[in-house]
Amino acid sequence: MNAPKRHHYVPKFLLRQFSNDKKNIELIVLKNGFSARGPIRRQCYENYIHGHDGALETAFSKLEGETANILSKITTKELEFLDAQSEFTLKTFVNYQLQRTLGATDKLNQMTDSLIKAIAKHDSRFPDEHLDKIFVKMKNPFIFNLQNAIKMTPMLLDLKVKVIFNEREIDFLCSDNPVIAYNQFIEHHPVLKGRGGATGLAIKGLQIFMPTSPRSGLFLYDPNTYRVGSTSSIGVGLSKRDVISLNKLQVFNAVNCIYFKEVSKIGFSSSECAQLHKESKERGSVKLDDSFRGTRSDGKESILIHHQNIDVRIGTKFSFCTLIDHHHYKDHDLAIPPLRYSEIVDLQKDYSDYIDSLVKEK
Repeated sequence: MNAPKRHHYVPKFLLRQFSNDKKNIELIVLKNGFSARGPIRRQCYENYIHGHDGALETAFSKLEGETANILSKITTKELEFLDAQSEFTLKTFVNYQLQRTLGATDKLNQMTDSLIKAIAKHDSRFPDEHLDKIFVKMKNPFIFNLQNAIKMTPMLLDLKVKVIFNEREIDFLCSDNPVIAYNQFIEHHPVLKGRGGATGLAIKGLQIFMPTSPRSGLFLYDPNTYRVGSTSSIGVGLSKRDVISLNKLQVFNAVNCIYFKEVSKIGFSSSECAQLHKESKERGSVKLDDSFRGTRSDGKESILIHHQNIDVRIGTKFSFCTLIDHHHYKDHDLAIPPLRYSEIVDLQKDYSDYIDSLVKEK
């Protein structure tokens, strides 16, 4: 039997939660604010993005099935607590979903292009007028991102998971890039707010959101920075402002489309969504700094190239997150924000080396 050709980078089970008939879905094309209704099977997919042999598609299908089963119990409030395996499954799904969309591969390609050009511009064989005419990208950015997601797994282990329940008159919306990384702690901190890279997976104050239906979503957070809800309950409620902020982040994070049940219930008009999306694209998604100069042991000049994602910042403070870290961090002199704990990088490196050793064995 031939493997399916159409591979969805946003699972159909997730999009169905934002559909009125489980087959079609309302959407806005953000480049022009055009509203439409289309079949779910034709949303958020690429041909053979998971390969031609069907192995990766099968693995994703298994993970999606397990996740859908857990979410169905949570959102109907049949499940009041998460066991360790269910929590790990949800974290794994969110981690992979963060890296498997066109938004993630576009960001990787932008980073690749800017890095290669930053190196090439110091070589006389590559004049600027030639570099401006090309775009350098990876041959298979999806696989690179997936490998990166696997290696980053240890960085999510300390995060806590809550279900955010939306009981307001505004629905959550979804997008073709639905996992949002945010960090209100860094954004509002008097000392740290000027530092970029605040949404890195190892960074203190990290918050990760993913809508799972118009009425619910997943929230992963740093428990040493925020107190969220009660320890006796998996769920937490939101204010109207929280819902609007989360929808705004979805629009900012989207690549092409947002999805919803009713456009009148998402808090923004079609034209407002298009304008927000335009603003986010003008801001860009990656930043490169090659201004750091040094001298090598042989006397030649060296250049340190610093790359980072441009954080989405909308000035919000989510009402369900109570800040519990009040340290001043005046002694933090690094260009990036502080890590959640000092051993996190070593843990990730050891795990990455372990994964590489397994690949070499095969």
